[in-house]
Amino acid sequence: MQFLKAGLLFLVAMRIAMSARRLSSGDFEGFSWQGQSMAARFWRTKRKIKGLTLRIPIPDKLRFVLRGETGLDRFARGLGIASEWQTGDTGFDAKVFILSEDVAFNQALSRDRELRELAGNLLGEIRDSSIECRDGMLYLGFSVEGLEDDNVANLGSHFADQLALLVRLRDGLQRIRAAAWTDERDPALARKAWLVGISVALGIAGIAALAFDLGVDRHQVVRANIPILATWITVGVIGSLLLTTFAWLKSTPHTHAVLLDILLAAAPGCWAAASGSATVYNEKFDQGVSQQLPVQVVNTEKRKRRRSTSYYLHVERWPDPRGNTEVRIDEQDFRWIQPGSCITVTWHPGRLGDGWVSGYRAGCPDAADVEK
Repeated sequence: MQFLKAGLLFLVAMRIAMSARRLSSGDFEGFSWQGQSMAARFWRTKRKIKGLTLRIPIPDKLRFVLRGETGLDRFARGLGIASEWQTGDTGFDAKVFILSEDVAFNQALSRDRELRELAGNLLGEIRDSSIECRDGMLYLGFSVEGLEDDNVANLGSHFADQLALLVRLRDGLQRIRAAAWTDERDPALARKAWLVGISVALGIAGIAALAFDLGVDRHQVVRANIPILATWITVGVIGSLLLTTFAWLKSTPHTHAVLLDILLAAAPGCWAAASGSATVYNEKFDQGVSQQLPVQVVNTEKRKRRRSTSYYLHVERWPDPRGNTEVRIDEQDFRWIQPGSCITVTWHPGRLGDGWVSGYRAGCPDAADVEK
C-alpha cells in the first residue's frame, strides 16, 4: 500500500508539474539577437539542461498553440472527443495539431502558405517542440541535448536558424488582421483554464493528503471502509467534473488535454484527499470505547533509505483480522518491541468501523484491562 501511495504521489506531482510548466511565464532572462529583443528560459533536470523556451514580444491579438500531432490526438479526434481546424494543406494537417478555435487565426493559417511553412519548419527541426502565442508573447519551446552553456548571450551561435525562423513567424503573425484579443474569440480557452485549475487544485490536495498519510499517520491499521468511502467521493467529484467538461467544452482541440489532467491529476488527487480526510475522520471523531488488547509480535524491521529510515512492526494478527499485519511505527517503539513477544495495544474501533491503534506498551494485558 505504501508503494502504491508513493507511486500515486509521483504521478500526480508529475502531471501538476507539466501543467505548471505550460502556464508559467517567469524566470525568463532577456537578451538581444540581431536587434531583436528576446528572452529565454532553461529547463533543468538534475542540473542538466533538458529544455529551452524562447520568447519574443508580439501584439496581444492571438491565442494559439501549435505542436506535433500525436497518436492520442488522432485517437481522440476519431472518437469525436476532440476536433481540430483543418487548413486544407494535407502535409501540414497530418503533422501539426492546432489548439485554437479563433477564426481569425485559423483562417489566416489556411490562407498563408508561408505561415504554415515557417511553423512546420520550426516544429520539424527540433525535438518535442511547440509554438504558443499568449499574453503578448510568442513562445518556442523544445528539448535540447548536450547543451551545457546557459549564457543567453550565446544562444545566437547555438540556435541561429531557430531564432531567425521565430522572428519571421512573429512578423508573419503580426500581419494577420485581428483586433485586440478577447475571450469571446475562443471561449474554450478560459473554460479550459478553469477546468485545469480545478484539476491542479485537487492534485495538490491529494499530494498534501498523501504526504500526511505516508509521513505522519502511524495509527490506522484497518483500511476497509475508508477506501470505499474515498472511492464513492471520487466517483461523485470526478463524474461531475467530466460531465462539466463535456457540457462546457464539447468537442474542441482542448478537450482531450483537459481529460488527461482530470484523469492523471484530479482523479488520483481527489481519491488521495478523500482517503486522507476519511482517515482523519475515522480517528479524530471516533466515539467508540478503546480497549487494551494483546497482540503477538512476529518481527520488527528497519528499512534504510538514502535520506531516511523507517520502522515497521509485523504482527501475527490484529483484534480485527482485516488489519494489515505490517504497520509503520515510531523509532521509540521500535527500540523496545522484541520479536516473538506479546505486547499490549490501545485499540479503537474507528468512527467508520476501521480499527486503529493509539499506543503500544510492553507485556500482555490482564483480564481486567481487556474488559475495560
